[in-house]
Amino acid sequence: FYSPPGKKVNNSYICIKNYGYLPGVAQNLFVANLTGLGFNPETLQGLRVGGKRAIRARYPNAKSVEQLESMQILADSWTPQPMGKNPDYTFNPPQPLRNDTVQDFFQTYKLGVGGPCAQRFTPKAAYWCANNTQGGGPGPYSAPVGMTVSGSDEGLAHLSSYKHYENGHSSSAIVHSWRFGRWFSWAFEVAKFHHDKAANTATFEFSLENGGNQGSRGGDKGQEWMIENLLDELDSPGEFYFDPTTSLLYLWRNDTAASSSSSSSSS
Repeated sequence: FYSPPGKKVNNSYICIKNYGYLPGVAQNLFVANLTGLGFNPETLQGLRVGGKRAIRARYPNAKSVEQLESMQILADSWTPQPMGKNPDYTFNPPQPLRNDTVQDFFQTYKLGVGGPCAQRFTPKAAYWCANNTQGGGPGPYSAPVGMTVSGSDEGLAHLSSYKHYENGHSSSAIVHSWRFGRWFSWAFEVAKFHHDKAANTATFEFSLENGGNQGSRGGDKGQEWMIENLLDELDSPGEFYFDPTTSLLYLWRNDTAASSSSSSSSS
């Protein structure tokens, strides 16, 4: 499959024009080699086909990028962060002072700095890492560091057929999960993956450097979730997957248009 040199549209986009499909696999499954297009493959985050955003390969499937209701899988268990939640110190100057607040909340500035609580943030500091925070919630910020899920129909149904991810194939998979109670949603980059074939379960370990810093108050477990950006879940029209190791871009077209259609990748 041939992909000509890319044309830079601006600092964020590269135009790609495709000329064929991957025969013998599935109708309308295309692949392009983006090697040599002059961008860092680790930075490619999105794809537009005919001006419309394509969907990163995911499970459960969705008809558009923005469908939050695709977060519907339940994990067997969540792994709370084992390193504690405390900051190195709390910055809490006496001034400025607001002495007219409701219930005496938020009268002085507070910021928890460093420590395991703030390790996901840049810079490593946050209000919800400070001592004696106010306004409700569970206190010092935390987020799960992993989860265990089954390969059942209620879990990760395609788990038993995973090949590329299990064999160490670079995927940069992302787990999106509601915080318990659906106060907000997290996005976790998967750092490690282990598949127990005998038990048909998988253990995911999340990165502490990328993800898990969305929301504010945190929590020790998630709720319904979905997974995206892995080749083994490229199974639906409109989905794509980019492998940063091989610089191969896979696209499952959602129509029967001619193969000369143009796409643009966002980095």
